[in-house]
Amino acid sequence: MVRLAAAAVRGPGAGPSGGQRAGTLWQGLEATSDRQPFFAALSLFVLSFAGLCANFYPYIVPSSVTVWEAAAPDNSLSILLVGSVVLLPLILGYTAYSYWVFRGKVGAAGGYR
Repeated sequence: MVRLAAAAVRGPGAGPSGGQRAGTLWQGLEATSDRQPFFAALSLFVLSFAGLCANFYPYIVPSSVTVWEAAAPDNSLSILLVGSVVLLPLILGYTAYSYWVFRGKVGAAGGYR
């Protein structure tokens, strides 16, 4: 319980890499670039989530259910694997096709600005 309280005070992603990403995000918001703040916010989220997962490991529910107790049976996982292998390429292909169809429909003057 003390470990969880210390993590709540520190916060996930509060280390030097989290602070560095927050600074990069701030600089990108002040600049005219759209990519820098997007990737900085994305990496800040991923680092925060990774810190949270590393802090709770091996427990899914703190102090009661471990990762191995919460895992599904092997048969269920194999069915999910086959479904993912089939459906994920279909979803990615449809997304790429829809981006291809609608490319160039909005000019430089269009948008929300």
